[in-house]
Amino acid sequence: MTVLIVGAGRAGLRHLSGLSEDAHVVDVRPEAQADAAAVAERVGIRMTFGTSLADAPRAETAILATTAGGRLEQLELLAERGVRDVLLEKPLEQSRARVRRLAQIAGPRAFVHLHRRSNPSYRALRDAGGPFRLVVTGGAFGLACNGIHYLDLALFLSRSAGRLVFAELEELPIGSGRGTGLRDYGGRGLYAFDDGTRLYLESWAASGAPELATVVQAGAASVHDGFSGLWYERPAGTPAPAYRYGAGWTRAEQPGFETLRGGETTRAWLDALRAGGEPLLPTVAEALPAHELLFDLLETSGDAEFAIA
Repeated sequence: MTVLIVGAGRAGLRHLSGLSEDAHVVDVRPEAQADAAAVAERVGIRMTFGTSLADAPRAETAILATTAGGRLEQLELLAERGVRDVLLEKPLEQSRARVRRLAQIAGPRAFVHLHRRSNPSYRALRDAGGPFRLVVTGGAFGLACNGIHYLDLALFLSRSAGRLVFAELEELPIGSGRGTGLRDYGGRGLYAFDDGTRLYLESWAASGAPELATVVQAGAASVHDGFSGLWYERPAGTPAPAYRYGAGWTRAEQPGFETLRGGETTRAWLDALRAGGEPLLPTVAEALPAHELLFDLLETSGDAEFAIA
């Protein structure tokens, strides 16, 4: 079996590193072939390379790891070619209208690489129950390219619909390593969810600080930086009142918080499909609400098209 990977940038190479099957890589940059070949050799798979999706060999499985612009047309072409299983990078497209059109043509086996909901620790928080107070802040990680992860996570944790309460976008653009014509957005947004969960999301364009995520529940709290976590818990029967905040709570550290990184997420997705199970990644339909909330925030700029990667 051959897996088709469209895009051999950083995201595409991470997906390639998780394969145990043969791969055909498509990238319009001929120089990308050497990078893809090096990854394929390292993981021990056979790889072929081309610069045109239209000329790619037939495949049942494809991964769209290009930048967001044009992904709608790529998915249309895959559908015409009978590709059954598709994994798409996020954000799905560069406007609300194009995301909605993409969702209309996506099949039930089209999934989105919003991997935080597959993390066992976040799933344990969800099982423990909300409502939640989710605060994500940091430097120029971008409200779109990385903020979409936390919008999806908040929807997943709360199991309910959300709405934008407050938004403020910064004028300073966030550059993109994927190309000079691409950008992301700094600023902040407050979201409310029907179960009482709240999400405050902030990306500071002028800072290079890492993103920090804090999740607070009535009897527990955790802080995550993408690599490790701090966990706080209020043991049952703790007599201290709420205004004695933190009194009697326990504290523990968890190294290796992000247990599924890079190609491991891709491998888990493929394994679930091959076993006839349900992947932990969301389908396009399940990822649509997070994109709606993202464009609620971005469109406060007055624009409708966004050159996000």
